[in-house]
Amino acid sequence: MQGGQKKKKPAAAAAPTGGGGGGDMTNFFHGGIKKAAADELLLADNGDGVTGKFLVRSKGGSTNDFILSVVYKGAATHHAVARAGEGEEFTINKTASGQSTIAAVSNTHFAAPTFGYRVAVSGLPSRTD
Repeated sequence: MQGGQKKKKPAAAAAPTGGGGGGDMTNFFHGGIKKAAADELLLADNGDGVTGKFLVRSKGGSTNDFILSVVYKGAATHHAVARAGEGEEFTINKTASGQSTIAAVSNTHFAAPTFGYRVAVSGLPSRTD
């Protein structure tokens, strides 16, 4: 760059907070990582054998669109979680969830057969750099 200017980093998406009695998901929020990076994190250390291991990542720079990535049957699966605005109900894979927090979505829907299967939830903590 000219004149010693540094290239600006893109703004990070805000971590989704839990609330609503569902706990705080910021521990499992991995920001704007790509699908391949999510797969790598989830499947590391024999993660393919840990059904229900999950992380939350942002979709683009949005504060209303997220991806819930979870291990199921030895593979990473990815589920779109979105809402119209702050405090609104989330949809998961375009189906109403009845929940207004990411924590409640994961707690309710991974424990119930929403995805067509039941899994034991085990969050993958975000890395501190």
